[in-house]
Amino acid sequence: MTDQTTVDRADAGLIEMLGTILGKRTYKPGERIFAKGDAATEMFDVLKDTVEIHIVNQKGTDVLLTSVGVGQFFGETALIMHGPRTATAQTQTGCELLVLPRNVLEAKIGASSPFLKLWIDMLANRVAAASVRVG
Repeated sequence: MTDQTTVDRADAGLIEMLGTILGKRTYKPGERIFAKGDAATEMFDVLKDTVEIHIVNQKGTDVLLTSVGVGQFFGETALIMHGPRTATAQTQTGCELLVLPRNVLEAKIGASSPFLKLWIDMLANRVAAASVRVG
C-alpha cells in the first residue's frame, strides 16, 4: 500500500517540474481566470489555493459547480471539444496556476491509444452536457 503523503510529494514534484516547462500564472483575490463563452486556448492545474467554477442559470442565479483545489485541473472540457468555455472560473482567495496550452494537451492526447482518445471525448461531452443542464 502506498503512503498518501509520498504520493502527494511525488505529484507536487511533477507539477513543479512541469511549471518550469509550461509556465505559471498568479491571480489576485476575486480575479476572473476565464468567463463562460471565452475561447479556450489552455487548461490549468492549481498549484496554490482554490478556484471556483460557476455558471449563471436561466433564472439568473449564480450556481457554484465546483471548487478546484491544489493538484486538480480545470478548463479541459472546452479545450478538448474545441468550443467556448462552458463556465466561469474565478478565485476568491487568489491562486497560482500551472498553464497547459492546447498544443501540449493535443500532443499528449494524440500520442495516446484510440480507446483513450474516445474515452476522453466521451467524458468531455458528458461534462459539457451537464453544464448545459445546470445552466
